Amino acid sequence: LTYTQGTYGEASRQLYHITNEKYYLTCAEKVISYVTTSDRCLTNGILRNEGPSMDQSIFKAVLIPYIVNLALDEANSTLRQNLILFLRKNAETLSANLTRGTYPEMYCNYYWGSIFTGNIASMGAQASGASLLEGVLRLNTALENN
Repeated sequence: LTYTQGTYGEASRQLYHITNEKYYLTCAEKVISYVTTSDRCLTNGILRNEGPSMDQSIFKAVLIPYIVNLALDEANSTLRQNLILFLRKNAETLSANLTRGTYPEMYCNYYWGSIFTGNIASMGAQASGASLLEGVLRLNTALENN
């Protein structure tokens, strides 16, 4: 689940900044690359539904800021460009599947590639969607200011 890849990737990224040992950055790059390319984590290139429970549906909210951090750390590398494209694709897909103001389609679905049609929206799924949109805004703002 993306919670694990996110926390491991961010811990490795932080260790790189503390120790300046390239090994840790390589670990962060590998695990974040895996989560953004593996069919085990994705459905049609979009982060998959990780389950309807509050715990599982919030896992992507943990992952997204860590992908943004790594993308902002990478200096114009291929990985950076891939992460930027990945985040933007996920955000565009989520945005396209939100019918603002129409209940229940106004809620984030567990899978961002489809519209929410259930009766009870998970606040974890909403937090994950908000994390994605906020993360892409933070990323875009940082890129525009550089």
